[in-house]
Amino acid sequence: MPNNIFGNVGGDGLTNPLEENLLAANFRILDLGDPIAGQDAVTLSYYEGNIPSTSHPYDLYFAVTGDTALIPSGSQVATFQCPRTFTPVSFRFYLTTAPSTSTVQIVPFINGVDSGVTCQAFVGDKFSTIESYTTSIGIGDILTFTCLIQDAAAAGLKIVITGNTI
Repeated sequence: MPNNIFGNVGGDGLTNPLEENLLAANFRILDLGDPIAGQDAVTLSYYEGNIPSTSHPYDLYFAVTGDTALIPSGSQVATFQCPRTFTPVSFRFYLTTAPSTSTVQIVPFINGVDSGVTCQAFVGDKFSTIESYTTSIGIGDILTFTCLIQDAAAAGLKIVITGNTI
């Protein structure tokens, strides 16, 4: 290995791009050609070509009614526009006041297409079932929730979509 970045007196300088170890006083940069250990240095081109795409948790929360507002019985529709592209993992809803006489159901639609998911909160439950849904939702997509409510005591409807974004 050369004794400095310009090479030994004999003229064997480093290659560009660097593919060998570099010694700079007491500091060393190792394994530039084939980084495998956590402390190995990498070049930008290596990083860009080998970095895995990672997803980040991203949840959407929709307040359909205020905390104490009773939810009218029958079929109600709440519509929202998606603020960014992401992949949902699940749908769920919460109630401030649990239903006292019958089940509350929420059916999500994406751009007018039934998601095939029905979340339910049973009598006495403030939290609905968690239903899986993994089809990507795009920025600007219209999310419509049909709320089938036959319980006059249910109040404070909040809908949550948990998911990931890249």
